[in-house]
Amino acid sequence: MFFCQLPEKKRINLSFTDVTFQVQEKSKPKTILNNISGEFCAGELSVIIGSSGCGKTTLLNIIAGYRIHTKDGDFQINGNNFDTKGLHQMTRYVFQENSIVPCFTVFETMMFASNLKLLTKCSEKQRRSFVFEILDILQMREQANTTVANLSGGQRKRVSIALELIESPSVLLLDEPTTGLDEFSSSQCLGILKKLANCGHTVICSLHCPSARQSQMFDKLYVMSQGECIYQGGVNRVLSYLEEFDLFCPVTHNPIDFIIDVSTKAYGDFQTEMVTKIDNGTISKWLPKLSNTQRTVSGISKENVGCHKHEIPKSFKTNRANCSRCQEFKLIFMRFLQQMWREKVNFRLRFFTHIICAITIGFVFYEVPRNAQYSIYNYFFAVVYITALAFLGTSPMLATGRLKILPIA
Repeated sequence: MFFCQLPEKKRINLSFTDVTFQVQEKSKPKTILNNISGEFCAGELSVIIGSSGCGKTTLLNIIAGYRIHTKDGDFQINGNNFDTKGLHQMTRYVFQENSIVPCFTVFETMMFASNLKLLTKCSEKQRRSFVFEILDILQMREQANTTVANLSGGQRKRVSIALELIESPSVLLLDEPTTGLDEFSSSQCLGILKKLANCGHTVICSLHCPSARQSQMFDKLYVMSQGECIYQGGVNRVLSYLEEFDLFCPVTHNPIDFIIDVSTKAYGDFQTEMVTKIDNGTISKWLPKLSNTQRTVSGISKENVGCHKHEIPKSFKTNRANCSRCQEFKLIFMRFLQQMWREKVNFRLRFFTHIICAITIGFVFYEVPRNAQYSIYNYFFAVVYITALAFLGTSPMLATGRLKILPIA
C-alpha cells in the first residue's frame, strides 16, 4: 500500500539555525527573515502560521531551494550540515496556485507525471495500479476521467498533492494548501497530510487562519511575525506560553487566532519579549515530545547519513533522470499535440490568424521581388514576417482572456 511506513534511512529531521534573508528595496536592503531558527521532524505535521507578509512563503522557498537561496544560516539533516542548493533534491513543493493543464483528465495528468518520475522499468500496468492507488487515498477515483477544468478547488488541490506524492518524498512542503477551500475540503486536505506524516514523512505547510477543528490535527506550530519566530511548539502549549506574558485567551477564542492577533500587536507590542523568550526559534521547551519515529531518525549514525557539508546523502536523493532526454522530448511533444488539439478555440485562432496574416503580408508585398527598384522592401518584408511570427505565438492569450493591457503611467 502507498501509505506504508517510510524506511528509516529516508526519514528526515530538518533543522535550521540563524537564517537571514534580505532583498534589495530601492536604496536599502529589506529583511524578510531575521536570524530565525527552527526544527521540523519526521512523522509530524508541522504548520507555519502568521499574519500576511511575515515571511512564511519565503521560509518555505528557502527550504525547498526554490528560486532563492541564502548563505546566512546553517541547515541540518538529522544533525548534519548541508548546502541549501541541494534542498530541492530531497523535497517536493506544492505551490499555492495550481498550474495544472485544464484540458487533460486527472488520470491522464497522473500518468504523464508517472512516466516522467517513475523508473522506466515499471510497466504500464504497474504505473496504472500505482496511480489509482494514490487517487483512492486522496478520494479522487471517481474523478479520474474528469478534466481538470471541471474539478472544484479542493479537488484541484488534491491533484496537485497527488502529483508530488508519486515519488513518495521524504519532505513535502505546501504553501497554504487550504486557501480558497471551505471548511470541509480544508479539513479533508489536512487529514490526508496528517496520514502522510504518520507514515514517517516530514510534512511542512503554511496556513493563514486555520480553524480550531483543523488545529487538532497539527503536531507542531511555528508562529512567525515580522520575519522572526515568536513560538515553536505543540498546539496544546500555546496558552501556557502566552500566559507567561500575562496574555489570557478568552474561552470563546481559537488559541491560534489569538496568538496571530498578538503577533499583529492587537493586545500590545510583545514582539521583542516573545522572540527573546523563544530565542527566535532555538528554545525547544514547548516542543512536543519525540515519538518513536523521531527517536529512530535522531539515532541514525553519521556514517549512514553523511557528515560533510554540501553533500546530500544518497538515500535522500531522488532520481530525476528516470527517462532519457529523447523519451522526455517524446512525452512532452505528444502531450503538446494533444493539448493543442483539445483546446479548439486556441487551435482555430492560431490557424485562421496565420492564414489572415499570410494573405495580408502577401498582398502588401505583391510583385516587390520582381522590381529591383523596391529591393529595400525585401528587407522590410523579412522584418515584418519575423515580427508577425513572434506576436502570433501570443494569439491564444486573446482567447483565454489572459492578455491584460496595463494603463500607461
